[in-house]
Amino acid sequence: MTVYLKSFLVGVVVLCGVYQSGYAQLVQEPDTVVETNMDVISVTRSGDSEGRTVVLIPGLASSPDVWAKTVDTFQKYDLRIVHVAGFAGLAKFEADGSFTDAIAEAINIHLVDVPGVSPVIVGHSLGGFVALKIAMTDGAPIEELVIVDSLPFLAEAFMPGATPEQAAQSAPRIAQQMADMPREDFDLQQVAGLPRLVKETNYRDKLAKWAAASDQSTVATAIGELLAADLRSDISQVKAEVTVMVAHDKMMGVSVEQIREMYSVQYSAVPDHEILVVEESLHFIMIDQATVFLESLARILDD
Repeated sequence: MTVYLKSFLVGVVVLCGVYQSGYAQLVQEPDTVVETNMDVISVTRSGDSEGRTVVLIPGLASSPDVWAKTVDTFQKYDLRIVHVAGFAGLAKFEADGSFTDAIAEAINIHLVDVPGVSPVIVGHSLGGFVALKIAMTDGAPIEELVIVDSLPFLAEAFMPGATPEQAAQSAPRIAQQMADMPREDFDLQQVAGLPRLVKETNYRDKLAKWAAASDQSTVATAIGELLAADLRSDISQVKAEVTVMVAHDKMMGVSVEQIREMYSVQYSAVPDHEILVVEESLHFIMIDQATVFLESLARILDD
C-alpha cells in the first residue's frame, strides 16, 4: 500500500464527515417535518410523502447537509435525512453499549412508523457501516442498500495485515489517544486531512468549519468502534440488494483493480451486491463526482 493511500485512510478516520450551517435552512422549508428519535438521531423529512422511502445517513461527524444535492434532486421520493447526535452541532448522547448499534436501532424504530414500505438506505462512511447493521437486523424491511465508500472491516485498510483480534486490541488505544488530545490539536489534525478526503478545493474551507462542530469524545468513540469491528462474515445475513460506491483517484497510488479487489473481497459474503468504482474521486464521492453519484443513485432508485 502506498504512502499516499495510507495517509488518505488516516484522513478518512480523522474526518469521515461534515457539518454545514445551511442545515437550519433545510429544516425551515415549509414542507419539511423534523422528527426526533430517542435522543440518538434527529430525522428530517423532505420530498413526496407518497413516494418510495429513502433513508440518508451521513458519515462520521457529518451534517445531514452532506446530502443537500441528493435531497434537491430526489424530491419525488419520501426522504428521511438522519442527523446523529454528537455530530455537527447536535448534542451528544451516551450510548449504552455499541454506538453504531444504538444508531441502527434508533433508525429501525423510526422505520417501524413507516408502515407498508421497503425503504432504500443510503449511507456514507460510518453511515454505510450503520446501514449494514440495520439490514442485518431480524425482520428489517430493507429493500436496497447504497454504501458510499465504506468497509465492513476498516482496520484491514487502515492497519494493513492486522487480524481482527489485533484490530480489536489496538482500536481502544487509538480512540483514547484521540479523546485525550487538546481540542486545538484535534481540530488541526482534522484540517490536515482534508486534501485526502475531497478533491473539490472549494469544499475544504467548509469542511474545516463543519468538523469543529462535532463532539470530540463522540468522534473518538465512533472511530474506536469502526476500527475494532469486523462485519465481513456477518453481512452474509443481508438480504437486501447492495450497491457499494467506491472512490478511486490516481493520487492514491493504487490501481482501480486493486481498489475493486479490496472491496470485492470484503463484501463477498453479501449474496446480492455490486461494486461500483467512481473515478477521480476521494472519500466524498457525492461532492467530487456529484453527477456520477446522482445518476448512479437515480438508476438504483428507479429500478
